Amino acid sequence: MKIGYVLRKFPVLSETFILNEILELEAQGIEVHIFSVEKPNASRYHKNLHKLKAQITYIPDLLEFKSLLSHRKKSARQFPTTFWNTLWYTLKQANPSLMLRFLQGCFLSNAAKNERITHFHAHFATRATTVACLASMISSCCRYFQRKPFKEGFESKNSSCRLCYHGE
Repeated sequence: MKIGYVLRKFPVLSETFILNEILELEAQGIEVHIFSVEKPNASRYHKNLHKLKAQITYIPDLLEFKSLLSHRKKSARQFPTTFWNTLWYTLKQANPSLMLRFLQGCFLSNAAKNERITHFHAHFATRATTVACLASMISSCCRYFQRKPFKEGFESKNSSCRLCYHGE
């Protein structure tokens, strides 16, 4: 099993629990790949960051639009049925910012296939969770989302993906 952690921004000092969670998974022999929607802008990081084995990939944003478009084409070829179903779902939402998340989901679905990622994991109901959800819809990769406090069957405001959460 290889887990793709999809995070809003990584690394950040304020989310030490995520780093600790990933370090524990690695200690148990589970391979982790981190995908971050934003690059960090802080100068201070957690003291245990150097222990991290996981590769960190930054998901392209609007400044890298050509890259996103090329990943859209690649996703359409690799996942023809689910790609078009997910695109249709995204367009029906009539939310322009969701189109960017869809393109980022294409990048993530391609990366998941290339890296042999079997599960996506995201914390909170954020843009990163929306990207992970759309990538999961495209690639049919299993997904797991976590939100505090415990709330079973929460519906994300960003998408209609049925999300399952657990508390810490």
